[in-house]
Amino acid sequence: MILLQVSAPLLALALAWLAIGRWAPGLGDRWERIVLAPLFALGFGSVLFFWWRVVGLSSPAFAALWLAAALALTAFPAARGTIAPTLGQTDRLAVAVFVAALALSLLLCVPRLLQQPLGEYDAVAIWNVRALTIWRAEEPLGPLFARLVGSHAHPDYPLLLPAGLAASFSLAGGDNPVTPQAVSVILLLATAGSIWLGLRRLHAGPWAPLAATLFLLTPEVLTWGPAQCADLLVAYLLVLAATCLALRLGSGPRPPAWLGGLCLSLLPWAKNEGLLLAAALGGLWMLVAAAGRQPLRKELPVLALGAAPGVVTLVAFKVLWSPHAELPDFVAGALQRATQAPRWHTVASAFWSEWNPVSGHAEWGLVWPVVLATGLLGWAATRRAGPDRLFLRGAVAGGLVLCFGVYVGTPADLLWHLDTSLDRLLLQLLPLTLIWAYAELPGALGVRSPIDGEE
Repeated sequence: MILLQVSAPLLALALAWLAIGRWAPGLGDRWERIVLAPLFALGFGSVLFFWWRVVGLSSPAFAALWLAAALALTAFPAARGTIAPTLGQTDRLAVAVFVAALALSLLLCVPRLLQQPLGEYDAVAIWNVRALTIWRAEEPLGPLFARLVGSHAHPDYPLLLPAGLAASFSLAGGDNPVTPQAVSVILLLATAGSIWLGLRRLHAGPWAPLAATLFLLTPEVLTWGPAQCADLLVAYLLVLAATCLALRLGSGPRPPAWLGGLCLSLLPWAKNEGLLLAAALGGLWMLVAAAGRQPLRKELPVLALGAAPGVVTLVAFKVLWSPHAELPDFVAGALQRATQAPRWHTVASAFWSEWNPVSGHAEWGLVWPVVLATGLLGWAATRRAGPDRLFLRGAVAGGLVLCFGVYVGTPADLLWHLDTSLDRLLLQLLPLTLIWAYAELPGALGVRSPIDGEE
């Protein structure tokens, strides 16, 4: 039985991997498709399951849709395209260190998964409970969500993770604690893989194993990786979206524009702060593209097409099921709170405490100081950079400014809000920051990595 529960999300990943290779072969080689598989399995699985329940169909019957997808992969002809290889040559010692780090991180995650099989913190309070709710409920879900009241009920929290888990439950034959545990490990590995392959695509391949290893061995990552919360999912989507959009601005092989739109649209479908991140990232990309005279008239419609599934589903959820939006509550009074100077000092002190390795916050170790120093040194050495690098710089800076601004303007108790969430918001930004920092190094050192497809 446990084998079936573990294999359910793996089967969903396998179907996604096959679908990418069959219908979008130009996305990359098998390694890139492995990294992208959770995006499609969780993303489209959650979207389809949401609409499945909206029209009143039963949860167990959703397995028929998975079966139809499997048949479609074999019954219909595949699309043709040129595969853009992403790996090329890599130092064997660096790969060996990464593999060792990967094994160690998994070994450290297993005890936490066994001790807390239903997850920790918000996983118990929101994400896994919400997955069980939409899976088990036989009545219409709109009135059920309307009965979720209280300051900690969060009925408007989006459903990418809960609905994606519920979709996997259909493959497992029912709800269970093993499926969300497996998904949490998959997201940990996929995020590390997205860092590696993102740097490969951005011509910083020799640094990819180091960056991915730093991520896997960060104590804070090993705390939240097995916790089954949605923050690692946001980190994964954010780094994919930023990398895809950056590559659209570069001169090398480009992923399709619709992929960037899809990643952007799934960010707010994952967490509420994903809306701010997606809006900032999309707006920054349009500014950089316009400054570089990119053909936005051709790009934007394809981006919008890719974003349509996530955007339409999110809007439908807010209209049909979510009785109250929390974002207006945050915005109301935010400017007035931002005029209070002590709040700025409190937030700045909290950031410093997180990043300072001698302040007592050992959860990050030396990772943030090393990564920020690496990126700033690279930026100082190569201030004149192409639009792709400029976009990454702006994305990291914008993400940190947004994170800072969220706390300056929060209506919640400031100290409580910082204590309970700042580390998780920084976790969301860490993979993107690693991409930026190590993408700066080749130019700073006067070294150019092999571009995709070259040895």
